[in-house]
Amino acid sequence: MISHRMSFEQVCHLQPGDALLEIEGQLSATGAVTSAPVVTIDETTSERCVTFEALMQRSTEELPEQVDYRLCEWAIAYGPRLFCPPAEPTAPSPPSVPAEPPRPTLGELDIPSNLDALFLLGELLATLNHSECLAWPGFYGDVVLHPRTGKWVVVNAGGLAFGSFTSTQAAAQFDDFTGDSLRAVLAGYARKARQVLEPVYPSFVDTLLAELLPTPVPQAPQLRPFFFDLPRVLQAYGTSLELVGSTRQLGWVAPAPPPNPPTDKELLLACVTVFVARLNLTEWLTHVAACEPTRELTQILGALARGDLFEPTWGGFIPKLLGHYRPQRALRLRVLTNLKMGDGLLLLIANLYDVPHRLAELVDKHAVFAFLRRTLAETVVISADTPAERLAQHQLVLGSLIDALDDLALLADAQGQTHSSLIFAQASLLALQQLPPLQEPTQAEEWLARLQAQQWRYSWYHQPEEGVPLPTNVVWQYAAYAGSLRLAVLPFCQQAGEWYAQGSVTNQLWTMAWWVLDQLRQGERLAYAWSQAQLEADDQLASVELTLYNLLTHHQKALRDLVAMLQRSGQPGRRLSAWATLGVSTGAAWDSTLMRHLVEEQERLVVAYDALATHGYGSQVHASLGQLVTELAT
Repeated sequence: MISHRMSFEQVCHLQPGDALLEIEGQLSATGAVTSAPVVTIDETTSERCVTFEALMQRSTEELPEQVDYRLCEWAIAYGPRLFCPPAEPTAPSPPSVPAEPPRPTLGELDIPSNLDALFLLGELLATLNHSECLAWPGFYGDVVLHPRTGKWVVVNAGGLAFGSFTSTQAAAQFDDFTGDSLRAVLAGYARKARQVLEPVYPSFVDTLLAELLPTPVPQAPQLRPFFFDLPRVLQAYGTSLELVGSTRQLGWVAPAPPPNPPTDKELLLACVTVFVARLNLTEWLTHVAACEPTRELTQILGALARGDLFEPTWGGFIPKLLGHYRPQRALRLRVLTNLKMGDGLLLLIANLYDVPHRLAELVDKHAVFAFLRRTLAETVVISADTPAERLAQHQLVLGSLIDALDDLALLADAQGQTHSSLIFAQASLLALQQLPPLQEPTQAEEWLARLQAQQWRYSWYHQPEEGVPLPTNVVWQYAAYAGSLRLAVLPFCQQAGEWYAQGSVTNQLWTMAWWVLDQLRQGERLAYAWSQAQLEADDQLASVELTLYNLLTHHQKALRDLVAMLQRSGQPGRRLSAWATLGVSTGAAWDSTLMRHLVEEQERLVVAYDALATHGYGSQVHASLGQLVTELAT
């Protein structure tokens, strides 16, 4: 059986060695492609044409012959009828060997929902171990669960020992737990330990789990792997990140060929990162073109930077006669010929330069991510054929951008430029917001674990010392960052809630909901501390009011998200979450449930929100923020 006739696009994507079948009337020829198709533009008709060579054996000839094919897009129906030849019959496959059952997983979504609070206790243990602090057996009586923050608090440090430790010593910390309780604590410990301990102690988690759990030992979710090393690309081209005040730019050394040139895809990913980070993309393209003047990709990038893709400033017959369109047509042809270069990312860069001033307008209007969202879908279609391949390619590109933007945030943080570091970190969160829905619960936990691990490395991410004032731009940029964090994490929590409702997982992502709340609360504490020190000048009040308005709005929505999780956990046939049953705690004298705390917090937020909407930023807002911060401290 012969497959459908090839379209023009399919012919353009043929590769040397691909089998080919030509049918003309009663005659046929079979063979293979010997040269890659070359796409050109007919200057008379402005249509695309493709030419390639193939070695064909015709039914009327004894010997094969080399055939030059030329097909035009609009007239392909009248050209040679080309097909993919029928596949050769395959031998019957050998009997399948039964596959080993998959290893059980040990993530937050795998533990019983009535033990979800123990997951955070495991995270506390890993954090203590990161500080070279080991908990002795019996420590469970030395910690209490704070019902407002969702954090375990050490109330007696007598059961802690300081110093280095081994996995065997770490295993002794879990002697108080057995069965499902042990698995719940270990799940939290494993995820946090992968973030903060394994960079120093490789394979620490797997060794610990093997000591404590019977076979088959469950697999704790890994961190999503790094996809892209931006500093290596910058170093290859002698480029550095220069930060002076509020100015963020790239610095250059004299152009020189890199000893180990990045691949086309790595170079194009760096180009997209420079654009998304709102650095000077045109200067970057010009620099890499000067470093590698003979490379096809860098020649194209240099031509884009020069504006060769722009239409002439005046049209008509005379500029066409004078050849003003030739550079534009030549560059467009090179872009089309190399459309798959870097898995389609070349198209994204070219679209930034096909109209004068488009790049500057996108940057000035803060529309870079809207542009990225539109064009990334086109590049994924070019680089992948099936929906699964497109999803994987989408994840790879966005993951690479996230890694690169986090690297820029780390570079800024290392220079003591907290404001710039926060801007790059927020851009990373904006890229994460564009991630398509993930299909597997373990995959979702891996992406979130990578996010937490990368945030952990920032010095500003850890709460500042009490009484240390922060600059105005840092305070309000942190507030904006906290809001973006909620929007980045929200789809993961919603997807986990759907899985939980369907019964495909046994728990929800409580740690992420608490994490988001913690960052929003921290933003409000910083805003209140700043307002105690000074009130901003009138020319900046509008910006302050808008940022605070967004922060309070995100906080209210985050509380509603948490309440929705509590309600979801009470579905029939489900084990009620520990958070839903949290009430009086012996030794802590708490007389209110988590729900009551959330309601009180919501009431304080509404007061602050109404004061801001009615009076603007001023003494009333300052007072209501003080009441909110005081409420959060209890």
